[in-house]
Amino acid sequence: MKWLLAILLVLASLALFSRPPGPLHFALAGARASGACAAPMVRFRGAGKDFPALCRSAEAAIAFLSGLGLALRHPVQIDIVPVLSCTDRNECLGCFSASRDRIEILDLTARNQGAFRRRIFGFDVDAELLGSVVGHEIAHAALHDAPEKHGRPLPRGFQEYIAHVTQLSLLGDQRRKRVLERYGDAAFTGPEQMTAIFYQIDPEKFAVMSYRHFLATADRKAFIRRLVEGKESPYELYFR
Repeated sequence: MKWLLAILLVLASLALFSRPPGPLHFALAGARASGACAAPMVRFRGAGKDFPALCRSAEAAIAFLSGLGLALRHPVQIDIVPVLSCTDRNECLGCFSASRDRIEILDLTARNQGAFRRRIFGFDVDAELLGSVVGHEIAHAALHDAPEKHGRPLPRGFQEYIAHVTQLSLLGDQRRKRVLERYGDAAFTGPEQMTAIFYQIDPEKFAVMSYRHFLATADRKAFIRRLVEGKESPYELYFR
């Protein structure tokens, strides 16, 4: 009986000392918050517990854009950061740096501190809304990769139209319905209205009016192609 007890004590000791030390255990847990999504063109860093949800949003955005004839041609790193370095606009939640093929998304914790706006479309920021911001910036990355078939860059208003349509497409049906209801039936009636000035004055109303226009467009892929190929112009370019 004594020898059996001794064996049990030895086994218990081995189990105790073979367990990884605390810091390493937490390092491994943190490592799972970064890495590549199933979509090979996107890799997150610093996403924490939201990593799976943000990956799903990124993959959904890529699929949505692909259906419109837009695709990422270069891998994109998406960093969740306390402060955005690729924009000086305090109200922004994310930004895309074309020179680095890098997207920065504001960390949820930082998002709810200081002078930052705490809501998007009237809602407190959560993983779903943060995921929609990821989709918005992926759209900007895809537009940067789109081959230019005309002599000028895509107008800012058209870029934001496509980015906001992508963003709102990622929201759940009920939340998207509530977002749209905030602005009644407001919608763009044509691409000439999609100006950078309007976007800068009221980005959220611009987003809703863009999405309603998109829903009412019969051949959405063809319309996006016309924008990207420079076959449409907003009002602001008529006077240049």
